[in-house]
Amino acid sequence: MNPQAWKILSRKTIRLNRHRSILKVVAELPSGKKDTFYLRNKGKIVCALVLTRDKRVVLAEQYRLGVDDIVSELPGGGVDKGETPRQAIVREVREEVGYSGKVRQIVSSNDDAWSMKTRFHFVVTEAEKVAEPSNTDTEIIRPKLMSLRQFRKHLRSGRLTDVETGYLALDFLKLL
Repeated sequence: MNPQAWKILSRKTIRLNRHRSILKVVAELPSGKKDTFYLRNKGKIVCALVLTRDKRVVLAEQYRLGVDDIVSELPGGGVDKGETPRQAIVREVREEVGYSGKVRQIVSSNDDAWSMKTRFHFVVTEAEKVAEPSNTDTEIIRPKLMSLRQFRKHLRSGRLTDVETGYLALDFLKLL
């Protein structure tokens, strides 16, 4: 049997908070069976590998509820209304780690198979510190610098939340 599209019977947005919603989808499967699925709703998100002039990776060290731990991850976030993905990554990098540099988009991708979000992957090179992070109640971030060798090890450790951006960026920069 070949894969085929499912027949969508209904869609309902369930708002969780001002930043997050899920989509409840009832579908008829090729077998004729009906099932319910929950997808992370539409939106655009951005993420960047930030590399300083001396080839150190700038990470955002912060607590993440999903893993219930402090993690070192690549800066990124949501694209605000009226903002382009490029404008969003410039803002996010400055807000989260206080850096600015030369911004290039690598590619965009589906966030994952259970999401309707589009993720835009960027590299920021020749980055320099220009400000302190703009911490909020839900984002208390400390910038953390890593050598490329340390970052490659971190990338393979399974403790990075944005692995795809890390690999895409290193490949784009021919640093794998």
